[in-house]
Amino acid sequence: MDLSLCLLEVCINAIEANCKNIYVYLDDNYLDKYLYLKVSDDGIGIDCLKLKNFNYSTKGINRGNGLRKVNDFCTNNNGYLNIYYDNMTSIEMVLDKKCFNMLGSIGDTLYTVLLNDKNVNLYYKQIVNNNEFEFKSIDYDIYSNEFKDLFIKEVSKKLTKN
Repeated sequence: MDLSLCLLEVCINAIEANCKNIYVYLDDNYLDKYLYLKVSDDGIGIDCLKLKNFNYSTKGINRGNGLRKVNDFCTNNNGYLNIYYDNMTSIEMVLDKKCFNMLGSIGDTLYTVLLNDKNVNLYYKQIVNNNEFEFKSIDYDIYSNEFKDLFIKEVSKKLTKN
């Protein structure tokens, strides 16, 4: 598993919770020593006490193990997973900085999220090497080939470490 698969799992959960907006924030120098990924959504939400039990699922048999896997990924990489609700469900992944090389394909993952539900708006902000990059899906025709190529290339380029 890499961080892009964790991101995909969390975003699919948000879409299945009937969200209209997903906010993704990535920072490679959180508190000067961590890699930080936060995903928030305005879906129906779930009791955070139940979410803290990573074996809990609302999805039935053989479904709903994703957050447990995300939690395992975080703890196996000297990090942790934090879930809270404050008008939005937010999931924070805080990891050792060395996990930057385990990002996977964030651009492809975000593009997959965009195509998963055309009614969901994606807001993405990253800070890598002290450089900010922001994206709002409502500003683009996400179904054009030009957008796909540009988006994936731009996110990948912005994620390159110096």
